[in-house]
Amino acid sequence: MIVHEEKTKTDDQPKPVSKGCNDNPVRIWIDVRISNGLHLSQKNLSYQDLVRMIEKLEGLC
Repeated sequence: MIVHEEKTKTDDQPKPVSKGCNDNPVRIWIDVRISNGLHLSQKNLSYQDLVRMIEKLEGLC
């Protein structure tokens, strides 16, 4: 399971966020920069979108 930690301005303690809560869906933003100059940026991803993107990135290795 992938867990994302999010910090808020009012509380410096990280809060775990998981895919289990459907009442308030989490949207994920990622920014990846690779040493060869490749820059990938994706915003507003669902957990399932993130999993698919990681699978595609693994295929490039």
